[in-house]
Amino acid sequence: MTTRTLTLLSASLLLTACSGTVEKGALTLCASSNFDGGDDVVVAVSGTVTAVDDGVTGCSADVTLEDADGEAWSLGLTVLDESDADITPGLDLAVDDEVDLTWRYRMVWGDVTGFAISDAEGLAIAADEGAWGGALLEEDTPGLSVQRGADPVAEERTSCEPIEGYEVVFEADEELALTAVDSATLPVDGVDTTAMAIRATEYGESRTCETSDTTGFLTWLVVR
Repeated sequence: MTTRTLTLLSASLLLTACSGTVEKGALTLCASSNFDGGDDVVVAVSGTVTAVDDGVTGCSADVTLEDADGEAWSLGLTVLDESDADITPGLDLAVDDEVDLTWRYRMVWGDVTGFAISDAEGLAIAADEGAWGGALLEEDTPGLSVQRGADPVAEERTSCEPIEGYEVVFEADEELALTAVDSATLPVDGVDTTAMAIRATEYGESRTCETSDTTGFLTWLVVR
């Protein structure tokens, strides 16, 4: 076998490994109506947990807290894997816990939501739907930052621009890189959490067409 043949074979194997289906999970965040208020909203609330998983939001897991003025704030989430199976984790929160909540909603071309809840032990949950540049800021999750990997690890061909799959890179007490849909233990400020990479995709370049109303995703969840 000549050197040229070996080179062509290696290139073919590389393309085969990178092309195919990009695994994509989904994260849906639910909120009670008092979170509404415009195209770019941030809500910061401290209060006492009054209910966990009572189904009030319609999502698979939810929590309600009551602030000092007696107003109730309910949030929920549902996580689906690449086969649309429900893999929503339980919440490490209980009635009478004192918590701090940050919730962000942004309207870009489409909308995106994220929220973080912490208590005396630290971060209890942080979640970002991840479309249109994401919702949460690093200041919302002290001790934790989440970024998309630098280079694509998979590619899915479409009728126009290809879908590129990336790693989700979590940085806390240590760095953890995951591909969707996967999870692993991640210590945040000395407390073990479960980091979930749900979706990390971007549209690549095409020589024949281009779309302007699509978005990449960096969808993730960290839960204690």
